[in-house]
Amino acid sequence: MISVAECICRKEQHFLGKECDRPKETCLGFGQFARFYIDNQCGLCVGTCPEEAISLLEKPGMEVPPLDVNETLKKIGAERKALQNRS
Repeated sequence: MISVAECICRKEQHFLGKECDRPKETCLGFGQFARFYIDNQCGLCVGTCPEEAISLLEKPGMEVPPLDVNETLKKIGAERKALQNRS
């Protein structure tokens, strides 16, 4: 499960009066994080495979900072391990 939600950093800057003109819905969530956002109507489901999420980020006007791939992979690995331990 993959979700996209409004960028919390940009949301915070908006409340501080420092709004930017970049797209707001750029934060990706995976697994349980995605499910939480979708269940609580904080984000939208964008699919179940990485290619679907990447295609969202490749749309014109989507200027997002580079992802920390290593950190993301660590989180995905830890989540997968936790799910396996529950079974």
